[in-house]
Amino acid sequence: MKSILNKIRQLILILVIIISMMQPNSVYAAAIVVDSTANTTGNCTLEEAIQAANTDAAVDACVAGSGDDTITFDNDYAITLGSTLAITSNITIDGNGHKIVLNGNNAVQVMSVSGGNTVFLSTLTIYQGYIAGSGGGINNVGTLTITNSTISDSFAESNGGGIYNSGTLSLSNSTISNNKTDGNGGGIYNDSGTVDVNHATIRGNIADDDGDNNGDGGGINSNGGAFDVNNSIIADNIDSSSGGSVTVYRDCLGTLSGNYNLVRFPDTGCTLSGTNNDMTGTNPVLGALIDNGGYTKTHKLFSSSPVLNKIPNGTNGCGSPSIDQRGAPRPDITNNSCDMGAYELDATDPTVVSSDRAGANPTNATSVDFTVTFSENVTGVDNADFSLSITGVTGASISSVSGSGSVYTVTVNTGTGNGTIGLDVNSSGTGIRDVTANPLSGGFTGGEEYTIEKTAPTVAISSTASDPTNTSPIPVTITFSETVIGFAIGDISVSNGSAGNLGGSGATYTVDITP
Repeated sequence: MKSILNKIRQLILILVIIISMMQPNSVYAAAIVVDSTANTTGNCTLEEAIQAANTDAAVDACVAGSGDDTITFDNDYAITLGSTLAITSNITIDGNGHKIVLNGNNAVQVMSVSGGNTVFLSTLTIYQGYIAGSGGGINNVGTLTITNSTISDSFAESNGGGIYNSGTLSLSNSTISNNKTDGNGGGIYNDSGTVDVNHATIRGNIADDDGDNNGDGGGINSNGGAFDVNNSIIADNIDSSSGGSVTVYRDCLGTLSGNYNLVRFPDTGCTLSGTNNDMTGTNPVLGALIDNGGYTKTHKLFSSSPVLNKIPNGTNGCGSPSIDQRGAPRPDITNNSCDMGAYELDATDPTVVSSDRAGANPTNATSVDFTVTFSENVTGVDNADFSLSITGVTGASISSVSGSGSVYTVTVNTGTGNGTIGLDVNSSGTGIRDVTANPLSGGFTGGEEYTIEKTAPTVAISSTASDPTNTSPIPVTITFSETVIGFAIGDISVSNGSAGNLGGSGATYTVDITP
């Protein structure tokens, strides 16, 4: 009997273990917001936010991490680092619509990603990193995705001035520029890892910066592994210099697969394997690395750039992502095709589509709203960009502007008196720009108007019946000084009688009065 009971207990224990293993793992990601660069009590710095995510414990004003955490920012920040941002957990760091610069100050490596971790970086500038080893800007051993970002002006004494990768790296809508190394891969060094690059601009990077002829691949050096490049520009990178007197431009070393790329100076050791629609030996005609709109610096394309509209819409990732590094539409509005690189040339200026009433009309309100719609997302919209078209009323003024993207609400004080108010957009001097800094083209007039009516209507009552009369019912005509709405039988009060059969509209109504 005891043996049977023991077997039953064992079965119950096994069932409990199985059921517990089937329960979902309740791990919820934390949202950590960086609100300061000052390392003082009561703030949450980026360094503290990463520590909170790595350790799943609160650090100063940063909430505890939990699972796959996301770090965002409440403002624009230029963060000078005193030590490397070492990431040892799954983290997303998102600029979140702000200009975020992570500056190694030519003293420390900006970031390292350890093995087994998945990291997403978006809308960031990795700047002036330094390391005596590899990966001046970033050293990645894990799985790293970078979008809409710029890695520039970093240095590594060994390999990978901008990025050293021995894990899995995905880079899109990003710029790798002006990075240097005394070894291999001024822009990116791939050490038997996996790299996927889409719509990137890799320009002006230097390998072998000390001129001892021991470095190769100014832009890219792929040492084993897999390196796939699509829709990108790799140009004007240097991999050999002799005492600063001899400069040799070599953009890449290793085997690169992909399509729709421009490689200006491919080395004899750089193989474009299995590619088509590529361009070599061609100047992409790029501008300097400057602020061209958006949240990170880019190399501008010009109307003479040969990479314009080379990728048909829907082909090889054109249109995915749907915007470029700055936020410009891709494919562009006019040509329905994509440019190579991180920058999409947008030569189309924004316009005003409409200025419409957002409330009831006519109105006696003290303020009214207009909805102004632009042809694309714009910034720089404020009160001074608008003017009023007025008849009759006095003292009307624009009181506020709100909104974002392509739709804004303009609130107007209606002043005093009766008349009409329309809202116009000024034709010049507005400061309104699209995301690529193209100015507003012309203004806008002739939109919808409000009829402002602040004088109360008056009323007169008459009848065709004689006075005195014995007629019943008595026909009565009610005449208002202007058209009215909402007039009903309940609005009529009769002494010693009743009202019925109300008819009419506008300013004139009839009713029967029964004594």
